[in-house]
Amino acid sequence: MHLINGVGVISTAAVPVVMISACSLLSLAFYNRMAAIVSRLRSLQRECIEHQEKLYAQRDSRYPDQMLGRRTVQLIAMQRLQTRGVLRRARFLQLALGCVLAAIGIFVICCLSLELYAFEGANETLGIVSATLFLVACLVVFTGVCFALAEMRCALEPITQESALVEDMVRQFDGRQAAQDPAAHT
Repeated sequence: MHLINGVGVISTAAVPVVMISACSLLSLAFYNRMAAIVSRLRSLQRECIEHQEKLYAQRDSRYPDQMLGRRTVQLIAMQRLQTRGVLRRARFLQLALGCVLAAIGIFVICCLSLELYAFEGANETLGIVSATLFLVACLVVFTGVCFALAEMRCALEPITQESALVEDMVRQFDGRQAAQDPAAHT
């Protein structure tokens, strides 16, 4: 009877181990997404500094181009907006990653409690603790996945905003070109 019970506990303990493996894959994906976000954040900050320098050079110019100045101001504003959005995404990913890593820890404790359960001769209290730990870990993974979904939902906002800004700039430029050269558009 003890051999069958031990085999059952070991096979039951395999489920948390599989979940640990799944969580490890999720955390790897989240770390990769976080690295991409950090890279994007750094490039946004460099671009913002470049546009700031261009704006100051334009303002100090002998013949400042008002249109170029407005565009540069718009680009700086867009980059600030995008930076806030990217930081928000990074926070969601940080929470998702934290949940997945916490779940791995809870699954490990669950495995240990299952092994104690086997050695203690199917102690009912340890069985309840193991089952509770498993359920808590699953809920923590689910929470992490929800944070990842929230991050994904925010992923297209910067591109949508940037596209709208570029379309607006092109319309302004086309309007400026038409005003300077009315014969070209007739």
